[in-house]
Amino acid sequence: MFREIELNTFRVEVVSEDYILLADIQPRGDLQGYLNDRNWEFIPFKNSEMSLLAADRRIGNVQQEQCSINKSMVVVLSLLDEAKLADIHLQSSTRPIVIYTGVFAIQGRLHVPPDAPDEDLLDDLHDFFPVTRASIFPLRSVAAQPTKEVPLLFINRKAIQSYHVRKKDREAES
Repeated sequence: MFREIELNTFRVEVVSEDYILLADIQPRGDLQGYLNDRNWEFIPFKNSEMSLLAADRRIGNVQQEQCSINKSMVVVLSLLDEAKLADIHLQSSTRPIVIYTGVFAIQGRLHVPPDAPDEDLLDDLHDFFPVTRASIFPLRSVAAQPTKEVPLLFINRKAIQSYHVRKKDREAES
């Protein structure tokens, strides 16, 4: 009589300061809304493989059928399948941006309200912000490399140390 609700599944790469996790996520509703829902402190993942970033790591990759990660520890969550981009609702206004975390520099198109000032793009109403056409560059030596170019990633506002809008790219768009 009742059937189970079928949730959309996304293959993602989660990057923290210490490891990279390749896994499946089944958000309850829209992915961006799910990441920004402050009622959920942990994100469950399925079919995961974790690789440590430390160059002096003492263990190899760890595979688990299921694991949960504290959202505050997620630096970046990257969508790996470009075809799944159509399932994500994004603001159409973007800014060319470079974002710096402790370990990575990220370049891409940050989706923001059109009237947001460049010096204040990251409001405190959201924890995760979408960046499309993103490239990720390690700032120091790491044992495992994240996928360098992804169609979409969500960056954790709390992990951002600094950012700047690429003025040259912005002026070329005008």
